[in-house]
Amino acid sequence: MKIERFRWIASLIAAHPNHKLVGRTRLQKELYLLQRLGMPSDYDYVMYHYGPYSEGVQADLRLLEKLDIVTESEIAMNGKNWSEFKTEVDAYLTEMEQFNDVIQQLDKTETTVLELAATYDAFCQLGLSDERAMSALLRKKAEKCTDENVQNALNLLKELKLAS
Repeated sequence: MKIERFRWIASLIAAHPNHKLVGRTRLQKELYLLQRLGMPSDYDYVMYHYGPYSEGVQADLRLLEKLDIVTESEIAMNGKNWSEFKTEVDAYLTEMEQFNDVIQQLDKTETTVLELAATYDAFCQLGLSDERAMSALLRKKAEKCTDENVQNALNLLKELKLAS
């Protein structure tokens, strides 16, 4: 039996510490990278301001809220307002277990690094060479592309075996 794709979102949130995930960008990028690693959520992604983006994820988040499976609230952190997504432990799918180590790794990764990693990977998935993907990343995300952030993003992709 195929799992409805919105359940993968709830399960991802449930897999995080305290069953919560902070940030829409983080949610989009974690789902993107997990899907690249084989999570069968089947969302379509397009290149957007913060990198790969899926309107389907946003639509399913709204559905999850209407079903009272996920709650979204606004929290203030580091001088900014962020979306905080919460769910209950029973939203966790046993099929998610194979991704637990990756989820814990992604949870500890700075959002900017996730954004850069997912964006670089998405450029590569569009058929750009490594060099052209890096050039596109630097043009698109110039203000976030410190040497350290870019290196951390590339290291993350290597650790995930999404880049060599």
